[in-house]
Amino acid sequence: MEEYDVLVVGGGPGGLIAGKTASEQGLKTIVFERGRKCGEKNASGVGLVPKIWRDFPKIMKNMDLPSQRVSRMSTAHFCDETGEVVSELVWSPSKLNDYKEAREFMTVMVYRSQFDHWLANIAREAGVEIKTSTLITDVLRDEKGKIIGVIDEDGNKYKGIVIAADGAVSTIAHKSGIRSKFGPDQTTLVVNYDFEAPEKKIDQFIGDNCLHNWFCPLYPATFNFYKKDGFHIGLGQWYGAIDKNLLTYLNTVVKSPPIQRIIKNLNAKPRELHAHALPWMQFPGRTYTENVMLIGDAAGFPCPLEAEGIWHGMFSGKLAALNAKEAIEKSDFSKQQMKKYQDAWIDSPLGDEFIAGKELQEFWSGISFNTANIGHVVDTVNDSLNLFTGATSHVDMSRRFLENIRDTASERLPLIRKYILPYLARILEVELQDYSALGPLLDRMLDDVVLKRKKRGRK
Repeated sequence: MEEYDVLVVGGGPGGLIAGKTASEQGLKTIVFERGRKCGEKNASGVGLVPKIWRDFPKIMKNMDLPSQRVSRMSTAHFCDETGEVVSELVWSPSKLNDYKEAREFMTVMVYRSQFDHWLANIAREAGVEIKTSTLITDVLRDEKGKIIGVIDEDGNKYKGIVIAADGAVSTIAHKSGIRSKFGPDQTTLVVNYDFEAPEKKIDQFIGDNCLHNWFCPLYPATFNFYKKDGFHIGLGQWYGAIDKNLLTYLNTVVKSPPIQRIIKNLNAKPRELHAHALPWMQFPGRTYTENVMLIGDAAGFPCPLEAEGIWHGMFSGKLAALNAKEAIEKSDFSKQQMKKYQDAWIDSPLGDEFIAGKELQEFWSGISFNTANIGHVVDTVNDSLNLFTGATSHVDMSRRFLENIRDTASERLPLIRKYILPYLARILEVELQDYSALGPLLDRMLDDVVLKRKKRGRK
């Protein structure tokens, strides 16, 4: 049996940061990666959010990967029943952000195969041993049944504190008894196509506006991100809500007129199809037991609104490694000591992500991923933007907009009551009443408009 201070299961960003942090604390650390190299099994790209630069500045200031493209703008495309764009919203970083990187860019797009490999080299430089082509299949217990390490597929045994970074279908989470599999309302299946395209073409047609989302009643909300020499486009759905093969939806997206124009303009060619499970939860459950801590996807940490998870994995990995240091100093590997890790992430920016986790996740599942409801959003956005056109008087268009809101109140107000009000109530920490009185209020407003117009006519 080989002995270490820390055993990290999984060589993704979270596991590598956990290993690096532990090694820098003077702990003998090993990272187990089932692929032949870190990043090998991650076929597609990812957007790295500014929080990674905020919390890991020494690492990120030196990142220079072949695929990276800085996104300084983001676009939401709203499409009708034909799949054609009817309106678009474009935005850039807000001045309300309180640190430099967040005011400068939205994300930095990279391929995971490059990013993970780069992080692995940084972890090695910090003294981490990385054992690749190694699948961990069970936890190791002593004669009293207490967890003291892990066992690989060849029966080799390793002793040490276990930090599990082994993804959504976590073997360690299950074998340690922390949890069983995530439920069908806690995990999504994500599918995407990766395309290659000439860098100059992407520079010409996309530039730094490379973070796109598509909303259409023909398919669940779709993401479309651009790297230096390619892009990927994909979508997902909670397992419990899948009503047809997701590739059917994805092919509908790719065949839609606006995406076909993009493919043609960029001279893009499909390179790869990728599918994976992704936790998308309202709030993570227990993330520890004796001598074991779960991080990243294994813990259910991806953001409850858009399911971004790289920062979440890295941040939780750092917290777990610091708790491992304290546990070793105290020779205390009990549940009580491991619970300090859970207390730490709850009382941190990571925990803040889940303050309104229930409301954010329900909004995305009930609106963005619901093809029956997204059409209302598309129409409302487009109608509201038409207030600024000259097809008719602005007052007349405003009146028509309010009339439409009133006439469709039975369909739209329940969505507001179910998916918008709960979030506002949560962040404002107040109890909001529903908008059942909005219909009569709009009637009175419209009656007043008509009355005033008649009075002006008499004059």
